[in-house]
Amino acid sequence: MRKLKSVTIDKRVIVVKELTVGEILGLQEIPTADFATALNTFLPLCTDLTLEALKELAPSEIRKLVEAFQEVNADFFETAGWLGLNSLLANLKAAILKDFSVLLADSLRPGTRAPSATDGPSS
Repeated sequence: MRKLKSVTIDKRVIVVKELTVGEILGLQEIPTADFATALNTFLPLCTDLTLEALKELAPSEIRKLVEAFQEVNADFFETAGWLGLNSLLANLKAAILKDFSVLLADSLRPGTRAPSATDGPSS
């Protein structure tokens, strides 16, 4: 039976799921070049959260979901290595890090500009 873990964030219960073998094998078909498409494909496999709902979460809340995903999918991460999925996971991680601010920019309040490459701490 697949493992499930419920994570409560702001009174909302989000179910994080263990991936099935079929879903793991299907990960090779997810296009990692387009982050939004990859996330829209991957998100329903591992949680009941929509992309729009994900955009409303703070990074600290997303961390709770990632930790729950790692917990229920510990066997997946071990299996990924011998199935040759480490490069897929690395590409997905790189896409997340590269495109995360762009993906969430449309969730900013009107009048708030999206971060740019030159943004950083001021002196």
